[in-house]
Amino acid sequence: MIYFATKKSVDSLQWNQKAQKLKENSPENNSVRDRMRQILNDINIAYDELRFQKELVTAEKIKIKVEGEDQGKSLRDLIKYHFDQPGKLLAALYLILWILSQRSMT
Repeated sequence: MIYFATKKSVDSLQWNQKAQKLKENSPENNSVRDRMRQILNDINIAYDELRFQKELVTAEKIKIKVEGEDQGKSLRDLIKYHFDQPGKLLAALYLILWILSQRSMT
């Protein structure tokens, strides 16, 4: 089994060590290939953004940008927030709708 830093793995029989690529076009191999292309694209975009912002480009900064940690909130944080806060959001919305309905009655 060959393990990648992308949390994907392939059977060692499917891996061409000399060429450093997958041998066949199976659905699983295509999925791994697509994921590797997407990560490479994300890395290139992060690199370009750092250069455009005239920041010092380091591997750590690129990793942080690719993983979305530079925005302060991860997807897990946003999901947790939306599951913890619906009562407050719905209460405010209900109050606004109630006020509007009262205005339309008068």
